[in-house]
Amino acid sequence: MLYLESPAGVGFSVAKETQDNSFNDMLQSQDAFKALQEWFKKFPEFQNHELFVSGESYGGIYVPYLTYQIF
Repeated sequence: MLYLESPAGVGFSVAKETQDNSFNDMLQSQDAFKALQEWFKKFPEFQNHELFVSGESYGGIYVPYLTYQIF
């Protein structure tokens, strides 16, 4: 199970640059997709496993946006 805290700058997540704290739902989904791609690069043994995307609270927005990026 992989947990992503989004957008950058909330909770335990960090942003390297001040401008990275500026976001909208589409930018957040692009960041989450990039994080997912990087995770699969680091752990390629999981690439053939099924992927389920889930979320809570505002995840009702984030989940469809991320699945849009995936497809």
